[in-house]
Amino acid sequence: MPETLAIKMWNALKAKFEIISQIHKDLAIKHLESTKLAKSRDLFVYLYVLTKHQATANAIRYNVEDLRMISIILTLLSLLWIILV
Repeated sequence: MPETLAIKMWNALKAKFEIISQIHKDLAIKHLESTKLAKSRDLFVYLYVLTKHQATANAIRYNVEDLRMISIILTLLSLLWIILV
């Protein structure tokens, strides 16, 4: 009987933290996808900031692969930068 209670408690705790973990993952990717290049910011600094956001997302097990990062970066860059690239 005590094992059943322990299993129920463990499953409830595990479910709670899985939800919190998913929320953190969602926030990390939204933060990454919403980081815009300011007109006064250097492109290399901007790419460094995005790389740090990618590392943060990867640290909480939201694997942002390189192709996904390329897509995010091209989406966030202004048209002027895309023409230059």
